[in-house]
Amino acid sequence: MRLIPLTDRERLKEVCPFSLKTLYKWRSLGEHPDLTVKVAGKVCLCVDALEKMIEEGFKKQREKAEKLEAIRNELNSLEKT
Repeated sequence: MRLIPLTDRERLKEVCPFSLKTLYKWRSLGEHPDLTVKVAGKVCLCVDALEKMIEEGFKKQREKAEKLEAIRNELNSLEKT
């Protein structure tokens, strides 16, 4: 498990597209509970969970794009007939 303390802003900027404020807000609201963990009194970002979350987002976008492409193809074939 790769962890980055939220106090290490430079390292966070390198790997995380979300603002520090957003990460703390999600933590306080209980959203994305795997994204942060408290270790030795410090709140840390779990890089593995972040990468998984981003990959799932890309997967959803690809699925939507594929569905839209199928609809476009169907409409185009109907217009040609």
